[in-house]
Amino acid sequence: MTIAESSKPPPDVFASLIDELERLREDVVRHAASRETEVAVLPADRQESARNLLRYIAMRRHDLRPLQERLAHVALSSIGRAESNVLATLDSVLHNLRVLDGQAVIDASVYQEFDELSPRLEQNTARLLGGKPANRRARIMVTMPESAAEDYLYLHHLVEGGMDCVRINCAHGGPDNWSKIIRLKCHAERIMKRSCRVLMDLRGP
Repeated sequence: MTIAESSKPPPDVFASLIDELERLREDVVRHAASRETEVAVLPADRQESARNLLRYIAMRRHDLRPLQERLAHVALSSIGRAESNVLATLDSVLHNLRVLDGQAVIDASVYQEFDELSPRLEQNTARLLGGKPANRRARIMVTMPESAAEDYLYLHHLVEGGMDCVRINCAHGGPDNWSKIIRLKCHAERIMKRSCRVLMDLRGP
């Protein structure tokens, strides 16, 4: 027996992973399909993003850590960065497992969806939170306390420090409070000559 043969995982390892990933894929597809009526009322160019979000939520309902560890043991993606395209991620990992298990040969077309759809997450993020900062990967969003409506320096320092987005939780305060925060934010923008988005969270307490 060669070193390569002795280190090769048992065949049932791949079969078990394939079975688990197939069941996970079925669940995320089923969950998104169950909300299709709600997706259908969205603008056509937003529907696939909504489906992907539903699939991501369904996938994250599972404790993925044991599966991620097992995938890592056979040097495959841990599916920890699937948010841009859940199905493309699951399909590519499944394809890789089938190749390793001898069920399939490498097919580069399986991976094309990443090239076609991966920019979508960045485009939607920029639409929601603003353009990507030049000196860091992440945007900075700060939830405003009600007291921010009476504290211009608080807003000024946050904008000066690089805040990209103000979040207002509409479960607290009221229209007058929210308007004051936005006015102070706009004043800080003018002084600092930089842009800062506003997100209004409409969920209840």
